[in-house]
Amino acid sequence: VPGKARVRMRALFDSGSEETYISARLRRAIGAPTVETERFGSEVFGGRKLPERVHDRVCLRVRSWDGKLFEINAWEIEQICSRLSSAPLAMEDVRP
Repeated sequence: VPGKARVRMRALFDSGSEETYISARLRRAIGAPTVETERFGSEVFGGRKLPERVHDRVCLRVRSWDGKLFEINAWEIEQICSRLSSAPLAMEDVRP
């Protein structure tokens, strides 16, 4: 039933961010309703620029691990993060 799906997900909340995004895949999984649309281009984490297109702003409810319920409006975007390269890390370089 759209709007009633429950899924476990990982989320990063950045209080300094100008916008909130949800992946198209997660939006499809939970059936979040569209509240508005807007045309814009974007740049994903990792620096890749995505072409301008129409995006849906969706409304979703998120329950935190401690039971608090939050209503969030987020822009649906096909890709939130570009592929990031990894670098070797020596344990002696890790400091507490």
